[in-house]
Amino acid sequence: MPAQSTQLASWIERAWDAALTAVSRLGAVVMSSRGLVILALLGCGVLATGPWLRPAISRDFRAIQIPWTDGPTESFLPEFVAEVPRPWRLDSVAIPLLVVILAGIVIAGWRPQWTSRVFGILLAVSISAVAAVLWNHPGLIEFFEGEVRERGMLRVVYRQRNEDTLTNRAPDRLRVFGEKYSRETIESPVHPIMAPFRYSVYGPWLIAAAFVGTVATRVGRWPQRLACGGVWVGVGLLLAAAVTGPRWAVEYHWAQAEAAENSNQLVAAEQSLAKALNAMPQLADTSRYWLTTGRLAYRQQQSNQYADYFEANQYLVAGRLSRARALIEHSVRKSGGVAAQRALLAEVIGHIATRYGLHKKYGAAEIAWGEAADIAPWKPAYWIGQAVTVLASDPTRAAEVEIAILPRMRQVGDCFVSSDFASMLGDAYFEVGSFYDARDMYSKAMNLFHLPKHVNLHAQEGRLGM
Repeated sequence: MPAQSTQLASWIERAWDAALTAVSRLGAVVMSSRGLVILALLGCGVLATGPWLRPAISRDFRAIQIPWTDGPTESFLPEFVAEVPRPWRLDSVAIPLLVVILAGIVIAGWRPQWTSRVFGILLAVSISAVAAVLWNHPGLIEFFEGEVRERGMLRVVYRQRNEDTLTNRAPDRLRVFGEKYSRETIESPVHPIMAPFRYSVYGPWLIAAAFVGTVATRVGRWPQRLACGGVWVGVGLLLAAAVTGPRWAVEYHWAQAEAAENSNQLVAAEQSLAKALNAMPQLADTSRYWLTTGRLAYRQQQSNQYADYFEANQYLVAGRLSRARALIEHSVRKSGGVAAQRALLAEVIGHIATRYGLHKKYGAAEIAWGEAADIAPWKPAYWIGQAVTVLASDPTRAAEVEIAILPRMRQVGDCFVSSDFASMLGDAYFEVGSFYDARDMYSKAMNLFHLPKHVNLHAQEGRLGM
């Protein structure tokens, strides 16, 4: 027995020494120059595949899901790509970045003196990739802008059910939690070139990481290192200009159209607008193009679907919702409507549904929300608004709503909206006496929003009470 104990102790000691040796060697490899470079490249890989665009309500768009340009097909229009799961694309901006990163990992172990060049190439490609994401998809950015307004509608709908919810405190997940909400905050005019920066997430961080890697791995004095980084930034800007060239042509012709319109040269403005459309054909489906073309048609007293679109939008801004709906609905029924027309009609009907709810006309509100959801099914705000209205008017339908709507909430990326929807279901179950189901919904609401840095004690009291 003593001999066996001695052998066991000796075996444990050898195993412990081997483990410590392995950990020491692994730590030495990781902390070596090559190991740190590989870790940095792996971190860049995480940034290259992470979320690059963040809408107000829908799920994030990852770089691996965003192509370099819309191209001649309609495969990346919002009505086709808003819902999840989204496929990974071989033409995405992330593919060249991942190729550079994988090649860099091999080079780091084979030719470490070339590492600075690897990070430089990654820097140049990432600059062009971020530019493509921000400016080559104007229709997608307009979809994001629309979701910000629709988030305001959901705030009103949730408030009709409960005055103290998470959605009442935060405008949307694009802004700081607890920031004071105002209509001007949501509808503040921003130039279309600057608007995409509201929704950018990890792309610029990849540029920063690649620049740091380029400078840190360059051999020489700091002025030489910074100069090297500056050269690669210049290369990246040239690539970005080439990738986004059509968009800059659009902005040039658009500026000419605005100048001509301001000079009352409406025919010349239309000609410049046509040149902008030739430079980027996907503009034909954007609200920006429809509004500008409609304004020119209206000023020339022309009667067409563009003029109707412009007038309907003006009536929407003025709050004359019935007139706005009549104009745009006629055009949509006549031709089927492009995405811009259908989105405007759905927004008008959504505001009408909100008004019905404010006046406790829940039946009419439910129908209106359903119409908006049918017209623009890629926008989750409308079917969420319909579900919350159903719960407000008839809590006994909570089980029906849970079965139909709760699985669809995976389309929603805003934890405030998801958590408050679960709370609405919990309130409905509580009202009809289904306390077990209410407790389950409140628990889900707490799990969906459980951020220690952003505590809303008042909104959590009802959930914790169960």
